[in-house]
Amino acid sequence: MVLYDCIQIYFRNYMVHNMQIRKAITTDIKHIIETVQASYKFSYRGYLPDEYLDDLSVTEDILEKWHNYIQKYECYVAEKQNQIVAFTMLDSNEEAKIFEICILYVRPEYQKQGIGSLLVNFVCNMKKQQTYKKSKLWTMKNGPSIKFYEKKGFIATSEEKPWKFDIPIVKMIKNLMNFKFGVYGDSIAFGYGNNNQSWFDELYLGNEALKLAQNGEQIEDVLNKIKQDDNHYDILFLAVGINNLLSGTPKPNQIDISSLINQYEEVLKVAQTKASRIIVQSVLPVREELFPNQDWLDENKWAFNSDIELFNQKLAELCEKHQIKYLDAYTGFCSLDLSKIYMDAVHLNKEGQQELARVYSF
Repeated sequence: MVLYDCIQIYFRNYMVHNMQIRKAITTDIKHIIETVQASYKFSYRGYLPDEYLDDLSVTEDILEKWHNYIQKYECYVAEKQNQIVAFTMLDSNEEAKIFEICILYVRPEYQKQGIGSLLVNFVCNMKKQQTYKKSKLWTMKNGPSIKFYEKKGFIATSEEKPWKFDIPIVKMIKNLMNFKFGVYGDSIAFGYGNNNQSWFDELYLGNEALKLAQNGEQIEDVLNKIKQDDNHYDILFLAVGINNLLSGTPKPNQIDISSLINQYEEVLKVAQTKASRIIVQSVLPVREELFPNQDWLDENKWAFNSDIELFNQKLAELCEKHQIKYLDAYTGFCSLDLSKIYMDAVHLNKEGQQELARVYSF
């Protein structure tokens, strides 16, 4: 897989379900230790000796050890209402493209709320986008966490080793080259003008999803990128075309639609080797009256809904030919007041992205 500017960078603060995931800092250390120890005492009661668990506390030696951990490893905390409720620590091997989840603990009172699952999704999606191929971890062979990790796609290997008090732990592996959802497309799928948040983020962020859309993409750009994509997707969305339908002439019928459809057919052929299911979105209507005075254009260009309608018609026929799902968002958007859901002639505002998300919730 090749990294592109279009990939959503997961080092930014990650907000979901009123919870923030961010990199840990040194001032978090005491709270991290308290979170880990509280989880230890709750989760390992009955597995580790009571005397050991009851003796856990925050000492100077422990603080120093954890200070070194924060400096050496990738550490992330999950916060809810400004309180650290979960923590994970990663050890990454850049050369081998494999990373280990060394630690993942959730405070007892926040367990069974999906927080651990969100942390696993977060780190796996982040590492996927850094082209890592596998994740590994060690967990108690007969402990409370092995079923959880199996549900997250980890598979237990035959490799075991002794842990605390000679309790056996087993190595688990997860292949990161598979995604549930992916999207190739242009600025609308990328979320231009809406803090880079699109319908795709609203529906699939944190759910083993990879966003490969980018501002300014044309059909040939998507073709070049998808050819180099080594991933496999359960569902791959394609939402591109508007930039190919821009013309330097202020009148319609200046675009070679047939040539564009031929290019799109090449995209579909390659996409069918990358995904179990493909969904192709129509190009959305434009606000013709606002062209050519658009800040995002570096020269005067125009787009016309008559060209878009013809392109969409041919695209729908192409999808039918290849037995691929075609999503007609154009018709529904034409019935709306575009001035309320567009930020300019082409791009959607927050309400527009939410409306498009509703179209995708079929």
